[in-house]
Amino acid sequence: MCQVLVRRLAASLPLLAGGLLSSPALAQDTARGEELYQAGVQAYAAGDLTTACPRFEASFAADRQAAPLFMWAKCAHKEGKLASALERYEEVLRLGGLDDRLRDEAAKAVSELGPRVPKLELVRGEVSPEAIVRVDGVVAAASGKPISLDPGPHTLRVELAGHEPFESTVTLEESKTSRFELRLGAPLAPTAAPADGAAQGSSSHDALVTAGFVAGGLSLAGFALGGVTGGMILGACDGSLGCATRTDDEPGTGLLVANGVGFGLGIAGAATSAVLFVLAATSDDGAELAARLPLAPAPEGSVGLGFRFQL
Repeated sequence: MCQVLVRRLAASLPLLAGGLLSSPALAQDTARGEELYQAGVQAYAAGDLTTACPRFEASFAADRQAAPLFMWAKCAHKEGKLASALERYEEVLRLGGLDDRLRDEAAKAVSELGPRVPKLELVRGEVSPEAIVRVDGVVAAASGKPISLDPGPHTLRVELAGHEPFESTVTLEESKTSRFELRLGAPLAPTAAPADGAAQGSSSHDALVTAGFVAGGLSLAGFALGGVTGGMILGACDGSLGCATRTDDEPGTGLLVANGVGFGLGIAGAATSAVLFVLAATSDDGAELAARLPLAPAPEGSVGLGFRFQL
């Protein structure tokens, strides 16, 4: 099968050279590969290399036959892509499958293109071996061995952590070897990591705000307690405020204490809440807030609310 198709390819080449279209099916084992190959042949015969070359490439990728690879090499040759053409001619000779005449043509092209292909020698110099070198976006080894490339401009890029990428364009000429010394881009400014103090400051701020809401809630609870017990006291005294002078062993004394604690807690809670919200907006890291607010008298001292916050 392969020999028959190769013979068809060989028979088609003189017609292509004369600008005529060859109709026989060409070297493809799959329908898709054959379709692509014939489309490439038609475009090649019409001088449309922009269409023909991608068709031959796709046909070879579909079935890896010698015929489309050979024509793909001829396409690159006509486009002046000498290194690409040389690489494909060499590959088709390794692959085999061509008759003697086409194999001789490929061998002749390899011999003729070899001295004409431009080369680029990348000199690492003082650039770290860890630097990544790309030529036209493809990673290249800067080993001191010249790289074969097509004639024309090529983009070089050197990447290394801690440096801006370095980019440059080098234009290669046929039959010449160009030498390029690698360089690094400008050092990047160090990125300051968030200080622990900043995180702690944010944490302290959040804690103060939360504590402020808690104190506000206690304040409301205290005023509620004071209001309820105050109503109970006035009810027990028939609306007379004179009951407030009772001694500890008289009924209602417990309500008086609860009333004082409630209102004291409400006042202290409101004051504490206000202080905490102010501190949340203005405090410095490391500051400490400590206070004790008396709420009501007790038999052996007083009942109070104490707090201490490390900011």
